[in-house]
Amino acid sequence: MRIGILSQASNFHCQKWAIALHKAGFEVVVFSLENADIPNIKVVSLHQGSYNYFTFWKTRNRLKKTIQQEKIDVLNPMHLTPFGTWARWANAGIPVIAQAMGADVLEYAPKNEPLYNTVQQRGWAKAKLSPKRTLIEEFKHKYFTRQVQKFCDFADYLIPDNEWIAHGLEHWFNVPKEKYHVAYWGIETEKFDLVTEQDTEYIRQLLQLKPHQKIVLSPRGIKPIYQADIIFDAFKHLAGFWGDRIKFVMLGASYGGNQGFIHTIQKYAQENPNFVYVPYLPSSYMPALWKMTDIFVSAPIYDGYSAALAEGRYAGAIPVVNHTPATENLIFNGKNGFIIRNFTSKKLASVLNAALQSIEELKPKFAAYNKKWTLENGLFSQTVEKFIKIAKN
Repeated sequence: MRIGILSQASNFHCQKWAIALHKAGFEVVVFSLENADIPNIKVVSLHQGSYNYFTFWKTRNRLKKTIQQEKIDVLNPMHLTPFGTWARWANAGIPVIAQAMGADVLEYAPKNEPLYNTVQQRGWAKAKLSPKRTLIEEFKHKYFTRQVQKFCDFADYLIPDNEWIAHGLEHWFNVPKEKYHVAYWGIETEKFDLVTEQDTEYIRQLLQLKPHQKIVLSPRGIKPIYQADIIFDAFKHLAGFWGDRIKFVMLGASYGGNQGFIHTIQKYAQENPNFVYVPYLPSSYMPALWKMTDIFVSAPIYDGYSAALAEGRYAGAIPVVNHTPATENLIFNGKNGFIIRNFTSKKLASVLNAALQSIEELKPKFAAYNKKWTLENGLFSQTVEKFIKIAKN
């Protein structure tokens, strides 16, 4: 069977998924608007240079022709838009199975949902918008919501990565139960087995970590959606109290963030050696960092089943999360982590402080629960198996 993946060829999740399907015995072709090398995977780039949403429309006919030339059996867009929309515009006449992750559905909550206002305040756009920009964002929200609905109607099957996204598909986009199946994205445990001493030493040097220091990590990025400003305020508050006993670490991401905020955290990192800001860390080093991390904070305004939460739990770090419908199914307060309602820097600082004071007792207790759960419910191989079954049917 030949699977055609529609995604960004350079995207880590796309590459991970394509390689996994190839190892499972599929012939895999990635269709993209950019070029990238993926081991043992054919990548077909239908565009050169920068691109935008309109580029997907302009390349729809070429995509259809290329899909047919490659004799693809099942089309697999990763994300409902723009890649699902690209598949719908191409209309190649073959079965379409799509992953639904995070922003695919949750960014387009209807106005009667509390999440709608939260997204307007702290979504992927800037936190503060001019009146003109606000109107543009409202128009875009309506337009993309229609595109998601059209694709949900068009697709043969959808795979949401947690129950909250499945709820959105069913109740906001009228997807019947028989047309979707929840499959956590899952983790690859072998990545943690392959961590070398060189990887660990690289992280020690990067963080200038002292042998006695514990690590409190914010791994998700610094966009408003991740509430990084609140996390940073809590880290600053605690850094003065704990001194060099703790290393507080904030990771950026490839999609950047507000330049003013970046300047603020960079300046603070220069002033306080116990706080580190890493603008970007290659994914190959994340398992080493996870194995060294004691506590991590994951607090996006909405989430699917995030790789950060999954990997941090498996590695044995204590998760501290904000309350969302996604996290309430995964984190049980005081049993396998801490969940904070009405997420503020004061509450976060209080929870982190208490966790640090009892870390020797809490960490092994939480780690045992989280690792057992992950092995039973959250492996990437399980997701691949579910996809294979759906594709064959």
